Amino acid sequence: MAAHVLHIGMDDCHRVAVLRSAGYAVDEYASMPELAEALGGIPDLDAVLCSESENIAPEVVFALARECSAEPVIFFNSSNRRVSTPDFDLVIPPLTPPEKWLKQVSTLIERSRVLRAQGKSFADKARPLGLDTSMSRRPPVRERELSSGERMRLTSADSYDSRMSQNSN
Repeated sequence: MAAHVLHIGMDDCHRVAVLRSAGYAVDEYASMPELAEALGGIPDLDAVLCSESENIAPEVVFALARECSAEPVIFFNSSNRRVSTPDFDLVIPPLTPPEKWLKQVSTLIERSRVLRAQGKSFADKARPLGLDTSMSRRPPVRERELSSGERMRLTSADSYDSRMSQNSN
């Protein structure tokens, strides 16, 4: 089955075209509010991809993706500039050949699908036994209290996106 991924950021290395030619369904987003809206409504999502861009903070993309989804979050680094990406599931360095990063992305998505299927199988087996599996996953950020740092990062990113869209009009 073809993977369905979301992409945000500058696609100056034509990674979206490479993904599509490899059979991926790719939805592209230009702003954080667009991505946030999409994350809440895509049931067959396999991964969130973020390409390094001046107007999009990767840390905020990661926080938003984790708030709305348990799917892998992948970062495409386009420069040798140091970007804080320790939480991403996969970081693709600049100038990585497409055949290499495509294999890495595919492997990560497959592993995620297997884990998701195992979790569903466990839940299906536990339900008739009366076991509560609702605590077997970490709740999304919106279900637990945000730290003040997380709130500030998300709020500042939204206001930055608003200013950038107003300036481009």
